[in-house]
Amino acid sequence: MQERIPQSVAKLIVFKAFLAADHVTAATGLTIAMQVSQNGGAFANFDGGALNATEISAGWYKAQLQTADTDTLGPLVVRGTEGTIDPVELITEVVKATNAGFTGVPDAVPGAASGLSIVGSLMGLTDGAITAAKIAAGAKIDLVDKTGFSLSEAGVTAISESVLSLSVADVEDAASQYSLCALVLGALESSIVNGTWTIRKTDGTTFVAKTVTSDANAAPITGVT
Repeated sequence: MQERIPQSVAKLIVFKAFLAADHVTAATGLTIAMQVSQNGGAFANFDGGALNATEISAGWYKAQLQTADTDTLGPLVVRGTEGTIDPVELITEVVKATNAGFTGVPDAVPGAASGLSIVGSLMGLTDGAITAAKIAAGAKIDLVDKTGFSLSEAGVTAISESVLSLSVADVEDAASQYSLCALVLGALESSIVNGTWTIRKTDGTTFVAKTVTSDANAAPITGVT
């Protein structure tokens, strides 16, 4: 697989040169002229002008591509020539720095809208700046330890309607703080016997028992169904 170079990024390239006489002997101590072809275009000098590769040692050389040499997407061919060597030709591919040319990766800067998420980042969002458009664009919304948020009137209404639409069976076994909710959400059977008001669940078992007082001068209540 040919190497991928991020678009508009300076890149150091290295290569080994061999003598044309036998194609295997390392070519040392030579002046190798470098040129580059961008996306099928004609060979031309590097952006910095005429450039010769610098020898590292043992026939290995290096040359520095500048950002203007890698600013065009597509095939990038680097060519080195000298009268006594086999031409050196390196083929690379300049790809987008955001997704390396892979269509399955978001083509946006990480952390920005539609880009890859960054752990701990609000992707540019601040308290109170969360909008439907930003959510639709895929922005990561971090609500941890945030203040200043409140539900809209429509949101409060939707929650209230959802709670009030629950059946008795949905709430009768819930924690004690929901007892009142259970009482108003359905017809719970109850009875008053010997000063005790017993409210029963839908399966007939006791939900809660309360002590009541009576007045002989008032009309007696013996049950509620």
